[in-house]
Amino acid sequence: MHLDVPAASGLRTRPALVPHHRRGFRPEFPDALLRDGLPAVRLERALVDAWPVLPAADRPAPLIRAINERLTTPARVGTALAAA
Repeated sequence: MHLDVPAASGLRTRPALVPHHRRGFRPEFPDALLRDGLPAVRLERALVDAWPVLPAADRPAPLIRAINERLTTPARVGTALAAA
C-alpha cells in the first residue's frame, strides 16, 4: 500500500507499506477527499504518483481508463503532474 503523509510524519517504510512524504500535504480538502469516511488523495494525484511505480507496459492503462470513463480530464491530470 502506498500512503501519502505530511513531510514531517515519522512514518517509515514497512512490509506492504510505502509512505510518500509530501511537503504541504494535509489529509483533508483540497489535498484529499473523504471516501467511506477515510481520506483519499484525488484521482489525478494517484494517477501521477502511480506512473513511476507501475511496470512500463502497465502505466498508460489506468490513465486512459480514467479519462475514457470521464472520471477525470487531461487538464486535471496535467495540473496534478505540474504540482508533483
